[in-house]
Amino acid sequence: MIDITNLIITHGNKTCLQIDALQIPQKGAIALIGPNGSGKTTLIKSLTGIQKINTQAKLLINQKAFADYNNKQRAQLLGYIPQRFNPCWNQTVEELLALALSRTIASSEVMIKACQQFELMELLKRHWNILSGGEQARVLAAMAFMGDPALLIADEPGAALDVKHRLQLIEHLVAYGKQQLAIICLHELDLVFRYFEKIILLDQGKLIFYGSTHDLINNPLLDQTFGVFFKRIKQDEGYLLYPKLSNP
Repeated sequence: MIDITNLIITHGNKTCLQIDALQIPQKGAIALIGPNGSGKTTLIKSLTGIQKINTQAKLLINQKAFADYNNKQRAQLLGYIPQRFNPCWNQTVEELLALALSRTIASSEVMIKACQQFELMELLKRHWNILSGGEQARVLAAMAFMGDPALLIADEPGAALDVKHRLQLIEHLVAYGKQQLAIICLHELDLVFRYFEKIILLDQGKLIFYGSTHDLINNPLLDQTFGVFFKRIKQDEGYLLYPKLSNP
């Protein structure tokens, strides 16, 4: 469970993120959405410890202050799929996966399973700098999944993936949320309203909505936040959203 209170992140005189209170349960796949500059990445950095939070803030994960977890505990607690990753050395896929595995208590069989899950077996001997963006994204996903973390966070994980692998990754993340907690930052609203049951909506650094997908889909907050008018088409598997700059 994540419990956030009085979180304020500022850069200079600008408030980049302000969340008065937010509680997220221990399990579930939650989509994090909002326009550019809304605070999504800042929230992710706060949850992963990359961004230092204000002293008045309370950030609890599983009823324990995140600051009280040591580095080893954080590595076991948290899995993170960043937008970009530049390792210090040009390692092979196999070496990167082995490094990620060493930070967990999992066996080598878990690494093999992750390679099969994300179609990496043929890439194991390749070096990081010759991989395509999509191949790198699959490696990062495998590294995060191997530790079976209580909290898995992904920042626009499908941006570099082709259609097939993007859908596969989203389905893996949603399935993971049935056992643990997964928070996924996405721009593809069609995927959000097709796969996810809960949504965090940010705008201008503030929490605008947290709740069920069903409660947001027809809420004018969605249109107001993104500054467009969405035509919603309901389908068996979710909704298609067609944005328009003006209301017809």
